[in-house]
Amino acid sequence: MPTKESDDAKVKLGSRFHRLFGATLVSAIGTGMHAAALPLLALQSTSSPMALSFVVMAAEIPWVLLSLHAGVVVDRLDRRRVMVWADLGRFAVMVVLAVLILTATAQVNLL
Repeated sequence: MPTKESDDAKVKLGSRFHRLFGATLVSAIGTGMHAAALPLLALQSTSSPMALSFVVMAAEIPWVLLSLHAGVVVDRLDRRRVMVWADLGRFAVMVVLAVLILTATAQVNLL
């Protein structure tokens, strides 16, 4: 049976937490969709397993090579501004990719 103290100990997380949680959830869903769709798009363009492996590797290499250095740079800048510019850059790349897909000009070397 709950006591009065446990009822008083409930913590309200607040709207800032819920906004952060929602943004993280949307980002994680988008990352998962990207991780699933990119190899499928590469397979639509080619049936070569080597080309598919290069597309997947090319998607991961920047994270491996640049993440530590980017972290150092970002720690010295305004985090909110960096996040906005990074998201705008990702959006621009996805718009270009969507246009290439819709016009049926997406090739493996562009992926």
